[in-house]
Amino acid sequence: MLLLHFVPTTYQPKVDTSYTSVSIQLNPNTDLPETMKRAREIELNLKKYPGVSNVFFRLTDASDATFYLNLVPPEKRTYTQAQLEKRLRQDLKKYKKNVDEIITVGKPGKAQQPVQIVLTHPDINILNNYALKVQDYLKTIEGVADITSDTPKSAQQIKVTPNFVLANTLGVSTSDLATSLSFLFYGNTVGSYNRGADSYDIVAKLNPNQTLSPQDVLAISIPGKNNTIVPLSSVANVTLETSRSVIQHHNGMREFTVLAEYTGNDLGKVLTQAEKFIQKTAPVGIQHEFSGDAKNLKDANGAVIQALFFSFLFAYMVLCSQFESYLTPFVIILSVPLAFSGSFISLLIFDEPLSLYAMVGLILLTGLVKKNAILLLDFAEQKMREGVDLFQALEIAGKTRLRPILMTTFAMTTAATNTMTAFAIPRLWQLYK
Repeated sequence: MLLLHFVPTTYQPKVDTSYTSVSIQLNPNTDLPETMKRAREIELNLKKYPGVSNVFFRLTDASDATFYLNLVPPEKRTYTQAQLEKRLRQDLKKYKKNVDEIITVGKPGKAQQPVQIVLTHPDINILNNYALKVQDYLKTIEGVADITSDTPKSAQQIKVTPNFVLANTLGVSTSDLATSLSFLFYGNTVGSYNRGADSYDIVAKLNPNQTLSPQDVLAISIPGKNNTIVPLSSVANVTLETSRSVIQHHNGMREFTVLAEYTGNDLGKVLTQAEKFIQKTAPVGIQHEFSGDAKNLKDANGAVIQALFFSFLFAYMVLCSQFESYLTPFVIILSVPLAFSGSFISLLIFDEPLSLYAMVGLILLTGLVKKNAILLLDFAEQKMREGVDLFQALEIAGKTRLRPILMTTFAMTTAATNTMTAFAIPRLWQLYK
């Protein structure tokens, strides 16, 4: 079990799928034409990489875009998908015009990153400040990249605060005020246009490319009593503020989720380091939990440990009734940790992590090892009841049961080899080239 400390752990092993993505998050105040212009530049650059078969992108917001890259099969290129993603992270830095802009490479979508830390606190200022500390700490961990969050960046907005006393005096209701502003920014259907069998609404509204200042908004006229026209400046204050467009809550508290990509193969080590850092530095009231692959890995570890425990318990109970002994089943169960040590050594030799699939393999291995041990001990006990010496009985059992043990082992490994070969051949071809 000491070897398990040195074995890297992850939820799912990285596989070359010949598909990746790039996401850009520009300044929230970036308009749509500027986003399209910069997205086209990045698209042309991505198409120049060898092995990229096609690239297309879509705008997820007025200032956000996601690019999808299809690669040629692994055997037709000289690099792996992970190597391309590492190169893209370096090359695309030149397209960032300020520190607020974010470019991520890997799985599409903000909720796909393997490292997801959900932080909660009643005070948004304390939460934001500590989330920045967590992000800075993650930057010091080797293999952690594309650190961001699922919280939209703060954007400028025009805030209109009515003066209800003056508005009531001048006969301006809040509904009239809201309706006038709504017509200005969202438009109002003033008619329709018919062309053949199709009908189109005519909407009058502000030009989307026209930027308004608080002084422009103050010049808006609002209908008052007796058909009078009242300037907005007479009944409201208009200010330009910076605030978040989305307020996120988790379990009744303000929430901030730190997201990060991980390019290594030991996700469990990253989670352990992050857990220790948060426990040592978190202010009073800060709560945290992991999500995404981080949470899945923790759940998988707990489920596998529980499955192994109950498998040992039930196997011991059945074997006790079969051998009518408490000691012999215990000897059979003790053979399983030795098999685990062999599995861990193999993972270390081939530099593979203990993933979900490897955990399932360990559960299958326990059944195979216990079956082999039962074959040996059952035959050895038969010989001992016939009067054969203990060591001689074990020697005879080893020779006699060797063939059925090998047959079962070869049948199991042959079935597993088909799946292993499907992933290994492209990787070996890349190493060969």
